[in-house]
Amino acid sequence: VFDEKTKKLTVTLKAGRSEIEGMVMIAEGRTSGSLSFGGRFTMEADIERTSTKHDLPKVSAKPTKEPSSVDDGQPMIDLQPKPMWVSSLTASRFETGRVYATVDGHRSDVDAPLVYVSENYGRTWKTLHGGLPAGTGSARMLVEDLKNKNLLFLGTEFGGFVSIDRGESWEKFDGIPTVSVHDFAVHPTANEIVAATHGRSLWVADITALRQMTTERLKSKAYLFQPNTVVLWRSEPSRGTTIRKFTGANPPTGAEIWYSLRDASSDLKLVVENAEGEVVGELKASGDAGLHRVTWDLRRSGGSAGGRGRGGQGRGGPGRGRGSAGVGEYQVVLTSGGETKRQKLTIVGDPDAPDDRWMEFESIDDDSHEEGGAPAASVIDI
Repeated sequence: VFDEKTKKLTVTLKAGRSEIEGMVMIAEGRTSGSLSFGGRFTMEADIERTSTKHDLPKVSAKPTKEPSSVDDGQPMIDLQPKPMWVSSLTASRFETGRVYATVDGHRSDVDAPLVYVSENYGRTWKTLHGGLPAGTGSARMLVEDLKNKNLLFLGTEFGGFVSIDRGESWEKFDGIPTVSVHDFAVHPTANEIVAATHGRSLWVADITALRQMTTERLKSKAYLFQPNTVVLWRSEPSRGTTIRKFTGANPPTGAEIWYSLRDASSDLKLVVENAEGEVVGELKASGDAGLHRVTWDLRRSGGSAGGRGRGGQGRGGPGRGRGSAGVGEYQVVLTSGGETKRQKLTIVGDPDAPDDRWMEFESIDDDSHEEGGAPAASVIDI
């Protein structure tokens, strides 16, 4: 605090309930010397007065709208039965002035999840926990998706929850056990989210389809979501055995394809085409109404691709063998009720095993022996 009349600058240090003050005189807007704190200790100081105004610093970013009035919310203290622990504050990356807060009230005998949002830098707040089911437990952490402003992830005492409409409704995050979820980390490029729990380690989930979900798309007659980029990983041999395993289960090998149907379909067909329009995968897909997931194992239907197993742009995939699809660009095609939906599917090679490191070799085909002649050789990919 600077006193204009006396030219005294008072500095207060606080720690818990204790505080101590130091004071120094500012001569002609600048001073150098010692700043004494009640005779307990001193510190060297070089102080320069750079402003003659006492206004708070102005926010550099221009708000997208004027600060909301009390009609758009209430002060946080009016929304809670008592002061409680704020477990997280998350500033939106999409809207200036928007901030999310979660409150953990279990220390105050309040076990309900408390989630709030403010659109005016915290002046007033609205509740977002109305759609959470009973028995959810205290709210630990809320994270906003990096690409979809309406996609929110909430960690609670009893599992994780997802909202595709910015907190208007919530769904249980299937796949995460019913344990306390204390944090989320959204991967910046891999379309994945990592959930940190207490007692069940880390859980990783693909959120490619979640990022594309909206209430309008789920209500449409049929919708095909664009799949995530698939990596054609090279298989590695295991080394050593043990009865103590600390590794988690990997996701299914292949491409996960999501689609939704408003009504049941009797003529639904789901296939994968290569760049030339050839059908390389015919998938068994349900025609029931609702949200569905199908996994393509990246192999050509029937395994009749021939020796090289060429993919969307012609190169065989490492570690896949005969009948497999290779790296390249593909099309997922959904046909239902006379309508056709298409989405691009990209398959890339293992970054630790570039295509040029894979060699073709000749193997003996025992079934092709000719009497009195040498066995025939066929070229395959490994």
